This record gives sequence, structure tokens and C-alpha cells, in this order.
Amino acid sequence: MARLHRTLIGNRLLFATTYGATAHVARAQARAGSPADTPAILCSLDRSFGPHARLTVDLRLRSGEPNRSPSAADSAAVERAGARILHAFSVAVLRIEADTAQLRRLLSSRTGIADVAYPVADTTRLDVRLQAFFTRPVTASDTTTLARFGASGFLLAPGARVLSFTAADTATAHITALAGINALRAQAMVCVILN
Repeated sequence: MARLHRTLIGNRLLFATTYGATAHVARAQARAGSPADTPAILCSLDRSFGPHARLTVDLRLRSGEPNRSPSAADSAAVERAGARILHAFSVAVLRIEADTAQLRRLLSSRTGIADVAYPVADTTRLDVRLQAFFTRPVTASDTTTLARFGASGFLLAPGARVLSFTAADTATAHITALAGINALRAQAMVCVILN
């Protein structure tokens, strides 16, 4: 079931609806040291972040496909916006360096290529929030197996077939190959701002 994360931004209420662990991710990133005046999650309609000369963010690309990875068109759009690509993940996420105006263009609800961006506190780590789709209900042994690959921050509804967690980008190929996993994708998110 979708979880609701609420953050008061100026005079607006930001609803970030995710299929997993957005609230957990936001808290973890806030603890990791995101800039005080930057929300832990930057959404497509949010006008409150900035101004920042440069932000390093993980840009969650729009995708309905479970196994989508960044494409040449995604990279070209980032470069056209004037941002710099630091890393292309194995799932639909690009780590980029951008100023506030560039980031707003990339997150634009009409013309942007991404739904959300997560400010990155520790740029030496290439961790990404993932969702694994299982062919059966997830068991405790599944989380134990994933933990052996360095996965952490597990979130799962009882009896669910989708498990949300954080893992290093280098582990995604190994995780995808595990028995019982049908697909792996970047954590899905939809953002709406109510005035």
C-alpha cells in the first residue's frame, strides 16, 4: 500500500506518495547531512528549494518499466539543461550536479525527465533506493540473502511481493539474478503539491 510522506514547505503541503519507503529515505538523508535549507526530497512542482549554485542529487527518472536504466536521451536532456552527470546507475537514476534552475527544468511536471531528486550528502557512496518484485511473497530468508549483498533499510508490507531497500549500485546485477526476483527498479514516487 502506498505510504504518505508529508513535509511542510512554505505555505504548501507536499505530499510525496511512494510505493515503499519514502519517509524512511527522507529521514535517513536528513540524518546524513542534507543542506539545512534543502528538503530531503525535491519534487517536480516544488518551488521552495534554492537558490543553490550547485547541488549533487540522485535524479529519479520517470519510468513505468521495472528494469529501465538511464538512456542516451536522458543523458542528453541533463546536458541540455546545463547539469553535469556524475554517475549513471543500473536503474532509472542519474547522479548529477546542477544549480537550482537546471534542477527545476529537469523536474518540470510538463517537460522534465524526472519525478524527484534526492540531495546526496556522501558523494563517495553509490547507494540507490530499490524495489524488488518477487514471484511469491517475500520471506525472512530473502532479506537475509539481500543483506549479504549489503542491502539495508528493508520495508515490506506483510504478505507483499514487493520489497523496498537500499543497496550499492554494484550489487544490482547480483540482486536481479537472485531466485524469486522477477524485476528490480528504482524506488517509484509520485509528487503532488496542494496550495
